[in-house]
Amino acid sequence: MKMQIQAILCFLLFVTNSSANILMDNPSYLPGSEFSNLTDKSQYNAADHAGSPLGWLEKDSSVLKTDLFFRYFRFSDEAGNRSSSRNLVIPHVRVGKPGIILFDLFYNPDILEIKSDFQNLKLPLHRFGFGLAAGTESGLFQFALHGDLFTGEESHDIDGDKRFILGSNEVSVHLGSKVHELVKIGLYGGISGYFDSLICEDPQIQDRFFSGAFPLFGGFIDFGKDQFPVRSNFSLGVGFPKFVYVTKPDSKPFGNQDVIRADSVGWDLKFLAEIPAANFSINPAFKVGYRRMTSQLYLPTEENNPWEYESKLSDSNWTVSSFGMGFALASDFLKYVNMNLEYSFKNLSFEYGPAYSFYSDQKYWYHHIVWGAQSNLKSLPFLRMPESMNFVLRAEYFNFRQSGFFDSWRTDQFKYVNVIANNSQSYRYSPEALISAFRFAGFNLGTRAEFANGLFGVNADFLFLRDGFELGVKVTHKL
Repeated sequence: MKMQIQAILCFLLFVTNSSANILMDNPSYLPGSEFSNLTDKSQYNAADHAGSPLGWLEKDSSVLKTDLFFRYFRFSDEAGNRSSSRNLVIPHVRVGKPGIILFDLFYNPDILEIKSDFQNLKLPLHRFGFGLAAGTESGLFQFALHGDLFTGEESHDIDGDKRFILGSNEVSVHLGSKVHELVKIGLYGGISGYFDSLICEDPQIQDRFFSGAFPLFGGFIDFGKDQFPVRSNFSLGVGFPKFVYVTKPDSKPFGNQDVIRADSVGWDLKFLAEIPAANFSINPAFKVGYRRMTSQLYLPTEENNPWEYESKLSDSNWTVSSFGMGFALASDFLKYVNMNLEYSFKNLSFEYGPAYSFYSDQKYWYHHIVWGAQSNLKSLPFLRMPESMNFVLRAEYFNFRQSGFFDSWRTDQFKYVNVIANNSQSYRYSPEALISAFRFAGFNLGTRAEFANGLFGVNADFLFLRDGFELGVKVTHKL
């Protein structure tokens, strides 16, 4: 039964640690925005592209912004195993002087569940975070701090065994500068990691591990501004993931398993242009990205901590890399409707060291297509809507196949849900177990309403997935 549960979870889990950790904002705040953002001008900033709080100084124009958000997501795999999450943000507050200083704070209860014919796993996570971004009025010097932490206790429906989880997705420091009215640059450095331990009634059984990446560092370059016909973002991230593991009973001394250390790099570039025509505009967009992570096994020390290790296990290594490109086009050639079409592809390559000679190098391809349309009903003259109000309707069709390595969507939320037993992490030492893919296809219907010139807003989306659905509602107040 244990192996069957592991097979269910494998496609939900990252490889030893995530890739280059190009930091991204929590997508749970942005229902419906994951698919067609390549032609969205508002996404071309350091916050939405590189995950840097320095982008808040550019994109946020409110003295106070408060979000309340709820999201429910559920999907099933081909075997009928069901995964779901209930996500609530109470509250997400950002306050300060726009362009000069902003404080950010959120608390986010997130209940994750995986149900199968063998075991029901439940993990209530408490997520909380903070952020600070500040700079001179000219933007010549900018500084930011960002942290995203979590804690929880996983349980199941068979016995009293549990798992305790504590960690951080990111704690980072950012420096930046607006070197020209069109050019902004930034650097960051930080760490991430989490600890997971089995709480078992039998003291002879142990299963605990630490998975993290330190240091992490990288940077970004943003080009363009509002009312300028060209926007572009480039971001780069480098990380050094580490994994240490203890499980008992086991024949190895102290139950210490081999240490996995890795180095990873990733970069992304995207570009958007606005081409005016007679009575409409055309917005072509392009993106390209690369990821690579090389993992190596080492003998553990007696203390088995992630900062120390013994000799390298020769030839026990593997490399995962990915290269992708995307193209998009948006236009408002229909008088009251804006339409967009996006296509992207990505390959995923596995290369194994001599110790894994029984594996053959492999390459997989993933394709992603989105077609969408939206209309602001305020533009329809016969509705005679007030000038202070906006009411946008949108619809999208999406179809994409994802891997659990470098482009996971939603499934990365479940990476902290593990088998409540010893040997829960044994799959990490078999690279082929980490090869997984899942297809998401369906429709997204959404609406966005703003009242009193943006003082209040409501954003709602409903995603009809091929094997599930998602509902997201966000209420916003701005000053």
